[in-house]
Amino acid sequence: MSDKIRIRFGNGEVEGKRIEGEAAAFLGIPYAQPPVGELRFQKPKPVKNWDGVKDCTEFGAHCPYKATHTDRITGSDEDCLYLNVFAPISNSQVKKNLPVFVYIHGGGFVMDCSNKLGIENIGRHLCIKDIIVVTLNYRLGLLGFLCWNDKIKGNFGLYDMKMALEWVVRNISAFGGDPHNITVGGQSAGAVAVDLLSLSPLTRDLFQNCINFAGTSFCVFATKDQSKIKEFAIDFAKKHLRYQGDGEDDKVLEILKTADCRDLAIEGLANLGPVLDGEFFPKDLDALREEAPRKNVLTGVTEYECLTFGIFSQQFPTLKASVPFFVRLINETIDVKPAEDLYDKFVDETLDEKDPEKYKQFTNFLSDLYFNYGTYRMVKHRVERGEDVYQFRFTYFKEGTNGSYASLIPFQGASHCLELPYLFGISYIDEGEFEPDENDKIMIDYFSGYLINFIKNGNPNDEKLNGWEKVTKENLAGHMCFDLEPKMHNVGLYSSQLHELDAFFKQ
Repeated sequence: MSDKIRIRFGNGEVEGKRIEGEAAAFLGIPYAQPPVGELRFQKPKPVKNWDGVKDCTEFGAHCPYKATHTDRITGSDEDCLYLNVFAPISNSQVKKNLPVFVYIHGGGFVMDCSNKLGIENIGRHLCIKDIIVVTLNYRLGLLGFLCWNDKIKGNFGLYDMKMALEWVVRNISAFGGDPHNITVGGQSAGAVAVDLLSLSPLTRDLFQNCINFAGTSFCVFATKDQSKIKEFAIDFAKKHLRYQGDGEDDKVLEILKTADCRDLAIEGLANLGPVLDGEFFPKDLDALREEAPRKNVLTGVTEYECLTFGIFSQQFPTLKASVPFFVRLINETIDVKPAEDLYDKFVDETLDEKDPEKYKQFTNFLSDLYFNYGTYRMVKHRVERGEDVYQFRFTYFKEGTNGSYASLIPFQGASHCLELPYLFGISYIDEGEFEPDENDKIMIDYFSGYLINFIKNGNPNDEKLNGWEKVTKENLAGHMCFDLEPKMHNVGLYSSQLHELDAFFKQ
């Protein structure tokens, strides 16, 4: 029996390979033309048809970014608009009318890639349950989100996602998928993108269900200021591209258009990302939220989302002294003084700076600021519109899963990204190693089981896994708490400081 599988669809024929879980992986399928040369800082163009059989047994390139000390991926290039299809097979043939899960990776719109999600593990954990998985790479950083007055309106990364979703709707039936049963999910910035895609008139009708891990369009980092992006680009050109002028548009743009793509890679986080451009978002987000089609939504956060983020506070004399840094890191338009006042509501300043309890309070402050409050706002809005929303809090934690960050933080717990191994079977931290023990296997069965039910039916419950109640107007905090014995809880998901958070974000 051959370990290669061929599929023909609209653009041509591709050859993938068998993987675990009675599945096949088709890797590095181009969904748009390479966005290089004159196509840099342009919306993606439709991929051209090809003759012969395209070898799709290896990942395509991902958009360049500066790897952190815990990163493991190489193979970057500006020619990065590729997606991967993981499809269940039977007797060397794809199945028919299976639900489709499209996953958008996070990374603050400036880093990471779908290649880190692995191959065999997706077949073993997801395809074996009769769902099709699609992962994709999109343009990041300046390549994906540069704005420059009316000349360059940005959001190229979102347009990439749009083209990938259109590709899925048009072609996924050839791989056995149902184009009318598509769930789009993501984590962190990827989850923000999912929510934004559900609002834009250009994309909101391309899928039926949303999964948001730690990110919504209400999050403080969801959209950026166009003028601030231009300022960042000029400053970046001065620091990294040897530009010595005073911000002359034509000169800076020429440098940005002709620089080597790897020289445009961003190190760490930056204020780059989606903007309200008048095109992808023809109205403000509140107006788009009111007219968007209703969807089934599954959303949640880990217990200590910002636990590992807090390590950057160590470059400051006190935790409070780091607040301006953390605010500016995600949104340069926020006033720092109210954020410092908000910090005082969360953190007991009488505690010693080395006290783990103080760091825990600080972690909760950052988690609410970055992720939790935005999740609350989305849940409230969607429930009030009559949408079915299921939410969770992931509290299960296994020693060692914070990887190389563990030695840098004063206490351990479920931090950013730590729910992902229990869906994909691979860690997003360090080298991706994840060897599940018996407790991990229990969590995988619960967490991935509920999510696969949702991908199939828009509801996480079935005969075996049940009890996950929808959020109601009367109890916006109702959630499934994921530990070794998942249970519905009515408290504990959101901060007791919601009133203060409301006041802060309405300023």
